[in-house]
Amino acid sequence: MGDPKRMNYFFEFPPCCEMCGRDVRFHKVLGQRLNQSQGFKPKRKTGISITVMQCDQCHLIYPNPIPIPANIRDHYGVPPESYWKPDYFVQDPNYFTYQISKTKEFLNFMPGMTALDVGAGIGKAMTAL
Repeated sequence: MGDPKRMNYFFEFPPCCEMCGRDVRFHKVLGQRLNQSQGFKPKRKTGISITVMQCDQCHLIYPNPIPIPANIRDHYGVPPESYWKPDYFVQDPNYFTYQISKTKEFLNFMPGMTALDVGAGIGKAMTAL
């Protein structure tokens, strides 16, 4: 597993949106994000900070600069239990039901349809689906 004190990252500053190609100068800054828990007083925290941006054309939300691990284990080799609290793994039976019902309103929903999970968590939405 990756040791947070020994992780090596390179940082890439994209000149344009990686989705639609729109020049980054037109994108909106949404805020900052630290590489650790920010808590209520993030100005008093130290660490690596990236800017969170949104493309004004396709609305892609992305980090700028983009952290790129020198070794893939530095990024994915940290067990989720080390940064998520145990209660995060308990799934409420009503989790994601509102989003599923809204999707059914807009799609011609049929049994056997599939969904694509763009892995940003532990799979709660896919379990609900």
